[in-house]
Amino acid sequence: MKRNYLKLVIIFIAIFGLFVSTNAFAAPKKLVIGHSACLSGKYAKAGEQAIGGIKACIDWVNNVYGGVLVGGKRIPLKYKYYDCESKKEGITSLIERLITVDKVNVVFSAYSSLYQK
Repeated sequence: MKRNYLKLVIIFIAIFGLFVSTNAFAAPKKLVIGHSACLSGKYAKAGEQAIGGIKACIDWVNNVYGGVLVGGKRIPLKYKYYDCESKKEGITSLIERLITVDKVNVVFSAYSSLYQK
């Protein structure tokens, strides 16, 4: 339960940081959150829960508030994620892909696969 709460807090901090940092620029048409999630392998259950929490937060922000307020306009949030298969080797390439190919505005990394021995 504490991990889910921590995830939600991190999401809102990231969204707030995105809001503050993009205020000086022209507002984009959408803000994309990227995530290398553990959907298979050892941490699949935690990855599914993380995705569920992030989707719930994004739906809430979009449906209740119409998106994030940037430069006086409401910008909807989008969510793009890939399966890192619970392997830390896959995280780096997936994050690179999210940034360079998908052009996401914010990146969340898979927390669990970073701590494998």
